[in-house]
This record gives sequence, C-alpha cells and structure tokens, in this order.
Amino acid sequence: MQQMQQLVDYIGVDYPGAISQGKVQNEVEYAEMLDFANTVAALAENLPVSPVKEAVTEEVVHLKELVSSKASAKQVSDVTGNIRQLLINGYDLAVVPGKLPDLQHGKALFAAQCTACHGEMGKGDGSIAATLKPVPTDFTDLERYHQRTLYGLYSTLTHGVEVTRHSQKMTVGRWLSTWGSWRLCPICSRQVNSCSLRTT
Repeated sequence: MQQMQQLVDYIGVDYPGAISQGKVQNEVEYAEMLDFANTVAALAENLPVSPVKEAVTEEVVHLKELVSSKASAKQVSDVTGNIRQLLINGYDLAVVPGKLPDLQHGKALFAAQCTACHGEMGKGDGSIAATLKPVPTDFTDLERYHQRTLYGLYSTLTHGVEVTRHSQKMTVGRWLSTWGSWRLCPICSRQVNSCSLRTT
C-alpha cells in the first residue's frame, strides 16, 4: 500500500521533467515513468478488498494510458491526486506524524546523509550528483514544492526509490528509522522557503 502511494506521488511530481507539450524531454525520466505506472497497475490488482478498490483500479488504468500517450502534466497530476485521496480515505493511511518532528535532528541527518547527492542547500548539486541517473531532486524547485506531499517525502525516505532498468535506487532504509524519515521531511520540504540546513 505504501509503495503504491509512494510511486503515485513520484509520478505526479516527476512527470513534468519527462514530458512537455506531448514530447519526451528526458528519455531516462520518461522510461522510469512508464515502469512506475506499470508497477502501480500491478500493485492495484493486489489491493485488499475495499469499497474504493474498483475506483482506484479505474484511475490507475487511466494513469497508464495518460503516461503512455504522453499526456499533459496537469492531466497526470489530477489523476495521481485522485488515486492518492482514494488510497488515503479508503485504506485509512496515516499521512502525518503522530507528534512534531525534531527539526534540529532532521538538519543533522540531512547534513550527514543527504548532502553528497542533494547538496548542502538541497539544490541537487551534491558532490556525486553528476554520477547519478536520474539526477537528485532539487528541493528548492518551487513547482515541485507545490506538487509533492510530506507523506510522499516520508515514503521515499523510508522505502527508497524503486530501482528500474533505467535508474539507480536511492536506498536509505538501512540507516533511517521511521522517526528519522519524519524528521527529514520538513527539512527537505522547506528548502524552497530558504530554510537553512546549517546545524549551528
């Protein structure tokens, strides 16, 4: 369930970097979108019985069609938003932490574990960023900021990004606890608002 929600969010946020005005802008990103849409469809087939399962399945089929046909980013975003809400409401997913995360600990985690890829200020320009495909997320991107959710960040931080034949996997679960993920979420999310990553 969490993996499906994570991939749906990922598609909704990253699709504009793959397709613009019906044309492929980034072959690697687009191939990844196709792979993730197929994975979401497979996961949807195995969802537990629920009054929303049929609606989720229909939206997922629609999502696959949109990605395959290189539809507009808005169309894809609208459908991923629908799927997200169906999953949250139909399966009672907890999408916020039970208590306020420790931001200072989050800043320290980011400095220690994330800067090599995402850079000190979260711009996706870390020391090894150029060696990665796809490139690390720029957390200061205003458009992405408005599209992503804290739960989407949490899922990615907790479970990593699924490896495909077109991409490398971001693996964080081996060192990051559930609370570590929630502590990092506000740090990643607030870069666009000029939140300092310095721990002093």
